[in-house]
Amino acid sequence: MNPIKRQVFSYYKTPLLLALTLFVTLLGVTVEREPVNIAILLIGALLGVFLLDFDYLIYTIFEPTDDFSVNLTSYINHGDYAGALHHINLNKSRVLETTLNSGLFQIVLIATEAFILNTPNNLLLKVLVLSTLVNSAYRLAENYFSQGGLHNWFWMFNIKLNQNGVIGYFALVGFSILYFIVNF
Repeated sequence: MNPIKRQVFSYYKTPLLLALTLFVTLLGVTVEREPVNIAILLIGALLGVFLLDFDYLIYTIFEPTDDFSVNLTSYINHGDYAGALHHINLNKSRVLETTLNSGLFQIVLIATEAFILNTPNNLLLKVLVLSTLVNSAYRLAENYFSQGGLHNWFWMFNIKLNQNGVIGYFALVGFSILYFIVNF
């Protein structure tokens, strides 16, 4: 395995572990026996890991002249997707106002999961949204501990949460995830 692929794997080690844990948990909660549905659960859980990285592709579309965007576009045009993921994770702190890695998107994910939880035939969509929410919660915690706060997480609302607001928001996201898993 080349060094860049090894680094990409190290970036996604925890999110992939979260996705596999969610997969096993959902297997236990749903007591699924159909091989197709088990495969759908696994695919949805794994896709949720990478969905949040589309944020950087969106940034590249709207800010094409930025150095981050030029380099990312170059990696993608040359078919070096491992290099593109490495570039994203190495330079993600340079992109401050992200759409998918934000409090607003987490609220949208919670509302979406609450809505589709009541639909009977959208197993892939249910697990994809739930996996994305779990990985978004991981990125929320990662952002909080790496930057000492959630300064860039609520940029759309133009607010900065105090310590009680941060605790309340973590509790809201955590309880939402637990509720959705139990009622899956």
